[in-house]
Amino acid sequence: MKLTLIPNFNEYGVYVDDFDLKTASHAEVKSLKDELYKKYILVIFRNTNLPLDKYPEFISTIGTSSFG
Repeated sequence: MKLTLIPNFNEYGVYVDDFDLKTASHAEVKSLKDELYKKYILVIFRNTNLPLDKYPEFISTIGTSSFG
């Protein structure tokens, strides 16, 4: 996993690259979310190995059910 600040976002946003969401446990995702949300307003996951049909499930895991 690699964190990269989003350019021109004044250190309020971060790209999360190569975090394997397909095999990560719910606890790992929650821990990462809690850590990142304390520091950043915008978090963008890239290269996650997550199939497109699993995105609604993942989004409702880290957000509220209204996202799904």
